[in-house]
Amino acid sequence: MPYRSQSGASNSGRRKSSSASRSRDKRPAHQAQPTPSTPGISSQMVRDHARRLFRDKWPHTLSRREWRLAERDLVALLEADAL
Repeated sequence: MPYRSQSGASNSGRRKSSSASRSRDKRPAHQAQPTPSTPGISSQMVRDHARRLFRDKWPHTLSRREWRLAERDLVALLEADAL
């Protein structure tokens, strides 16, 4: 095996960080459920409704948009039942 100086050593043992891995590290590990903006609606009610709406996606965290969609859908459903 030929001698390699430290300055000329290859970086084959080191993992280069690509721009994709750097941006992946900046994402939050867990996005918390936002508080409901509708009076009389609890977080648990929205969470249960979101679980029914996003069954296929539930083990993963939902985006803010999906939480808001679940809340609006729940409110619409409760208003329709009250009429």
